[in-house]
Amino acid sequence: MRINLEQAISKIQLGEVVAIPTETVYGLAASLALPEAIQLIFDLKKRPLNNPLIIHVCSTSQIKEYTSELPPDFDRLADFFWPGPLTMIIPIQCHLVPQIVRANLCTAGFRIPQHPLAQQLMHFTGPLVMPSANLSGKPSATSAAHVE
Repeated sequence: MRINLEQAISKIQLGEVVAIPTETVYGLAASLALPEAIQLIFDLKKRPLNNPLIIHVCSTSQIKEYTSELPPDFDRLADFFWPGPLTMIIPIQCHLVPQIVRANLCTAGFRIPQHPLAQQLMHFTGPLVMPSANLSGKPSATSAAHVE
């Protein structure tokens, strides 16, 4: 079932999971603020809980809200590669990121996607977790038809 941006925003805010395109593959998106929705991603994908998720944000300032320190070249890498398909693993303030997202680690992966739809969605929903839209261990979905 295909939905528009407004429907996707509503579903995410209600704790549902939606598939959206990114610059690489389609992802299953859920709000970082809703652990029940995040658990649904693990269930849908049959993903092991010890496999952390990437947090997608709109800006580096959002990342800085979760960290206690940044790697020395963070700003240089961010300026060069973001928005885009780079994921940076960064030490975080653990109490600010649900354990299920980070697999109980005190680091988290962050990405600023380039795809305009992902950017628009996060503008309204805030940070999202968004692994690829496929069963764990299977090929990633590169089209809407693969997701369906």
